[in-house]
Amino acid sequence: MADFELDNKNESIRKNIVEEIMKLKFELGNIGVQYIIETILLMKNDERLYNLERDIYPIVAKKFGVSAKRVKWNINSSISAMYKNCSYSVLKSYFGYDSGRRPTPKIIIFTILRKI
Repeated sequence: MADFELDNKNESIRKNIVEEIMKLKFELGNIGVQYIIETILLMKNDERLYNLERDIYPIVAKKFGVSAKRVKWNINSSISAMYKNCSYSVLKSYFGYDSGRRPTPKIIIFTILRKI
């Protein structure tokens, strides 16, 4: 019974994450976006895990059968594509700052975590 409740909770969280991801014009078919979703889901379930490269990327890498460096590279690649596709005004209002620079993975992930 507890596993079923956890699965429903995770699906609900995943749905909220995807809604936020779509606001930023990420391409859902991109593997880096799938890694971002998984990263956020892991962090939502265990808030003690906050160092992406040390704590999160290795877990995501193991799940997908790739290296942690590959996870990081794909996430950065997805963010670069999002930055090109998403309007400046959307980025400014979503992240709440006006830097004119591409948001980092940490900023994106923690902002989405806060919003879900």
